Amino acid sequence: MLDGDGRDQGLSFSSPYVYSEHVLNKLGLEQAVPPWDFLPRRQTNKVLLNLIGKGDVCKGLPPSVVWEVIGRLAKKLPSVLFLVVYLLDEGQPEPPAWISAMTNLQIETAHFGSVKVTELYCGARLVVTSEGGGYHMAYGVGTPALLVTSEQWFAVVREYALPPIQHETVLFNASADSKINPVQIAKDIALWILDHLAH
Repeated sequence: MLDGDGRDQGLSFSSPYVYSEHVLNKLGLEQAVPPWDFLPRRQTNKVLLNLIGKGDVCKGLPPSVVWEVIGRLAKKLPSVLFLVVYLLDEGQPEPPAWISAMTNLQIETAHFGSVKVTELYCGARLVVTSEGGGYHMAYGVGTPALLVTSEQWFAVVREYALPPIQHETVLFNASADSKINPVQIAKDIALWILDHLAH
């Protein structure tokens, strides 16, 4: 809802969060501390997965390995209920046919930016997501979130675009000559999920 980032007024801020705090202070308003009460919060016991980055492939896992990682997670943690947000008209790879056989894996189709997506994120017990709006929603609703992104993208955005928290991450190398290991990524994500479900 903010118009610009302050540069048009000769101002410079380290992140959009700092800029929003500046605007709120000028208006005499206090910064809302998560969980933000304007977000819908009907918690389920599902772990939301959104591993594809919108707008830049480096924000999340390459489409070629996304479904393999999801399948490995569902098999590795059969007692965990997973929810995958599949965004229509975003060029994401369609769910493979074997998905229907996974009893602990639910696919929800939605359009980017829809109220449905907001409700799904805000209702999740845990969020495992690429860098983007979903990560910020998890922060805003106070849900533990694991950021799955490339080392290259994380290095660019960590200082100015991410929420003001300590980030829990699974990072991978997105350079052209690197090989992404879906087995290791699924293992790292599973360990994070188990650790947070235990608390």
